[in-house]
Amino acid sequence: LGEGHMTISVERTRAVKSAADFLLRLAVLSLSKRVPKAVREEARRILRHYPTDYDLADSARRMPDRWGKPE
Repeated sequence: LGEGHMTISVERTRAVKSAADFLLRLAVLSLSKRVPKAVREEARRILRHYPTDYDLADSARRMPDRWGKPE
């Protein structure tokens, strides 16, 4: 994964936000009735400490070469 490919800051931020959206869909019972309870609980545990849009914006301000502004 990712070998030989350079990720730009906007792509990195978009990937983090997409992962958060995916975890949220896994965590919400009404969106994931077929997902095992243990998987939903793990998604919730991960989301509890996941970077917020504020965190991403702050990172983009401090390290613009690594992070793009959240869309």
